[in-house]
Amino acid sequence: MGGISGRLKHHLGPHTRIFWHIDYILPKGKPVAVVVGETDQRVECQLASYLRDRFTGFKRFGSSDWRREGHLFMSDAYEPLLKRLVNAFESANCRPRVMEVVSDS
Repeated sequence: MGGISGRLKHHLGPHTRIFWHIDYILPKGKPVAVVVGETDQRVECQLASYLRDRFTGFKRFGSSDWRREGHLFMSDAYEPLLKRLVNAFESANCRPRVMEVVSDS
């Protein structure tokens, strides 16, 4: 809602300032894709609820400002999680864009 480019630049590039929950785990792995959808509605909790039906979530991670269940999910396989996430965006009337993240290594 507030513009995605700055947040993506922060999360995908080298950074020293820890601001969001995800910043704590980014050094432990490498993002492989980003899914974005443009909307003027707050759909974060709706997307999380859609994922929570099928995947294990981590309590309050990524959603401390909402005081609800977490917005970080675990899957043993990439494809089912990606497919479910794309479906979640579509169910929220947001056209999803999937962008693969190119690694330097």
